[in-house]
Amino acid sequence: MVGDDARWRTPPPDSTTVTPTYLATAMTEETIDLQTGLLTLLVLVAYIVSYLLKASAVTIVPPSGAVIVLGMLAGALLRWTAPRASASMTEFNSSVFTTLLLPPLIFESGFGLHAKAFFANLGSIMTFAIPGTIISTVVVGLFAWAASFGLAADKQLSIVEALLFGSLISATDPVSTLAIFHTLDADKTLDSLVFGESVMNDAVAIVLFGALLQYVDDPVTAGTLTLAFVQFVVVLVGSVVFGTLAAIALAFGTKHARLYLFPTMEATILLLTAFATYLLAGASQLSGITAVFAFGASVRHYAWYNLSSKGQEGCIFMFRSLAELAETVIFAYLGLSAFTFERAYEPIFIVACFMACLIGRAANVVPLSAALNCGRKTKITPAMQMVMWAAGLRGAVSYALALTLPTSSRPLLVATTHGVVVATIFTGGTMGPLLKLLGLNGSAAGGRPASSPRDGDYEMHDVAEHNSASRN
Repeated sequence: MVGDDARWRTPPPDSTTVTPTYLATAMTEETIDLQTGLLTLLVLVAYIVSYLLKASAVTIVPPSGAVIVLGMLAGALLRWTAPRASASMTEFNSSVFTTLLLPPLIFESGFGLHAKAFFANLGSIMTFAIPGTIISTVVVGLFAWAASFGLAADKQLSIVEALLFGSLISATDPVSTLAIFHTLDADKTLDSLVFGESVMNDAVAIVLFGALLQYVDDPVTAGTLTLAFVQFVVVLVGSVVFGTLAAIALAFGTKHARLYLFPTMEATILLLTAFATYLLAGASQLSGITAVFAFGASVRHYAWYNLSSKGQEGCIFMFRSLAELAETVIFAYLGLSAFTFERAYEPIFIVACFMACLIGRAANVVPLSAALNCGRKTKITPAMQMVMWAAGLRGAVSYALALTLPTSSRPLLVATTHGVVVATIFTGGTMGPLLKLLGLNGSAAGGRPASSPRDGDYEMHDVAEHNSASRN
């Protein structure tokens, strides 16, 4: 035993550079605890700030923007006090985002969908989501490609890299805008179009990004573009079918298993099935995002009445709470990651790409609205088009996609995406004044009609109304 004690007391010759394994493990655990604790504290403060903004009905400052500012302040503090640790602590982890944070958000979007209002505008929503996203991808990609010639030679983009950037930055994320829409009781048709496009647009942009990514090292020809488009259609349709079939299977199981006898298990089983759908669709070379959205919308339609009333209430609050938590963590990390060291910010290029996003959004909304109005009874007015143009915010999906780029232009495009995302989120603060100015808020339009495109804040009377309307 004396020998063992002496071994631990006597340092090895190179003890200045060697750390015992058990000490290294303890240090790693302490670092993880510190990172998790700081992030938890940041999210808690963000929740308090969001509550204060909502309670005071402040619309000029979007809650997501306030969370980003808090994250940036925390990132700056970390970089000043612990510069060595700040890079690893503030880096946005795309794997955590795609595996843990994104599925609850997309699933809740589908689950919280008000089917009547969504399907009443389905044609218009799909027009903005599919052809509109392709238009935006091409317009923004070409502008970014041309603007890159003003950079150093090693930073200039190929046409495929530019189109990849156009596709990822076309993923809109109007979470803040929708929150303001609900606060001000925005026009029903406008709310339906913006919400429906937002939940479909992310899925379309991700599928399009994945299709283009396979040809990043290939020359651009008519054949490769045609093949990418065919793959895009196959993956999109296949993912919708996959998610819908999973929901039907769950509905069949809940109906015959009498799961309503065990209310505490109902929400958990739905949530686990949603995660399984997301992961298995991705493993099958389909789009997990599209599949889990289709699953959420379908399970609300097919399996809802197989649940007990307590199970329905539990699902509503559980899914919405998880989605809000995921949103807050994502925006907090967006703020924190502003101070990651290896960024390659090019301010002029970022401004050019931001302007390209505005132009691409206009090229999407205006001509498609004019075409849709030829067959719509309720017209998309110029005022609505202006709000839809301004509501095309970019969010965490765009940033996470940029982090997966395998090209040498990744640092430039990650930094540019980060700058555009932050800028567009803060423009969401203009939604409140713009809605009032154009007379599209509830006080001007006579209040929100009963049929909303989503279930708002999920009060319990929403459950009663939904059940009563369906039974009638």
